[in-house]
Amino acid sequence: MSKIIYKYHKQIDNPLHKAAFRGKVDKINSLLNDFSPYKTTSESETPLHLALSKGHLDAANIFLTILENDLTAAKQFLRDH
Repeated sequence: MSKIIYKYHKQIDNPLHKAAFRGKVDKINSLLNDFSPYKTTSESETPLHLALSKGHLDAANIFLTILENDLTAAKQFLRDH
């Protein structure tokens, strides 16, 4: 996604989307308590999509770890029920 498109949609994106788009790992970690890592932008992109689209691998790994942990918990729940 180009920066121009991103700027047009920034009013409806949250700070976590912006931090992911910019690869700001410290900011991402500080925002995770306040914003869902699964919330999509107006373009249907999660913070993971934004981080990957800009090549911010450290930022993407944060979201991949969250996804992996959530999937593991969901699988365990399904096994238990």
